[in-house]
Formats: sequence, structure tokens, C-alpha cells
Amino acid sequence: MNSKYYKLTLCAIAIAINIVIGNIVAAFQVPFLFLDTIGTLFIALIFGPLAGLTVGVLTNLTAPILMGNFAFSPFMTVSAVIGLVAGLMFRKMKFKPRSMIIIGVAVAFIAAFIGAGIKLIVFGGYSGEILDSVFAFLTATGLNDFVATFIPRFAYNLVDKVLSCFLVYIMYNKLIKSKLKMPKLNV
Repeated sequence: MNSKYYKLTLCAIAIAINIVIGNIVAAFQVPFLFLDTIGTLFIALIFGPLAGLTVGVLTNLTAPILMGNFAFSPFMTVSAVIGLVAGLMFRKMKFKPRSMIIIGVAVAFIAAFIGAGIKLIVFGGYSGEILDSVFAFLTATGLNDFVATFIPRFAYNLVDKVLSCFLVYIMYNKLIKSKLKMPKLNV
């Protein structure tokens, strides 16, 4: 297969993984998990930051069309930055389990920071998520709106992004040992 088509095929599969797994987790309301960036992280690992950014953006453009729910489209920026930052960090760090923790924590912080801003600006802090009750509690204790939005988002993203990075680590290691031709990492 032509390498350009191979790359496009893997990116399309990654977008589908993001949408399918993300919607399954959302449907079952699994606490502390989104799992909607596994494909983005995987592509960022094997093809770099710009490919990761692109998959993040395309996931957030495709999912609302397929699912008929445009409410969370503003979070496209979060997905794009996750792909970019993870791709840069994957390039700079050794491909080891410890690195997956560091990358997961960094991406979780960035996702929570940007996501908190979007949630406040677009939704006024409330978006119909389970995190809304934590936001209400924290604002009632006197925390400012941004901090009250950031704290629960960071807690969720920390679990989600570290787990997602480990799943990508396992996926790549399993696929590299299979007969599937995987690109060699530049790490």
C-alpha cells in the first residue's frame, strides 16, 4: 500500500476509534473516563504532532455530524492541542511506561485548563455533565469559577489521559509485534 494512503487509512481508523470508544464510554457514563483521544494519541505517537492535531480536529468535526450532537464541538481546540502536545512530547521522550505517565499528566493538565475556559465561556460552567455538580459545590465554597471548573476536569482528565497513554503504549507494542507494518518511532 502506498505510504500516503497507509497514513490516511490509519488516521481514519484513529478517528473512528475516538468516536466509537468515546461514545461507548459516554453511553455507559463510566466515571473518570472519556477515552475519546486514544486514536489522536496513537497517531501523534506514530506520525507526529501535526498528524495528531489533525486527527483531533477531524474527530471533533466528524463526531457531531455522525451523532447529531453539536453541543461539545467547541472542545475541538482541546483535541487539537492534545494531538499537538502529545506528538511533541512523544518525539522528545523515550518510549517507556514512565514517559506515558508524564505525557498523560501533561496532556490532562492542558486539556483541563483549555476545557475549563471553554466550559465557562460557552456553557457558563454548566454543560449537562456529571462534573456540573462538583462545579456547583466548589463555587458554593467560594472558589472562583475557573478553579471550580478546572479541578474536576483535571481529576477526570488525569485518570483518562494517563490510561489512554498506556493503552496507546500497549497498542503500539502489540501491533509492532504483529504482521501489521507499523512505522518505526523516532524516539
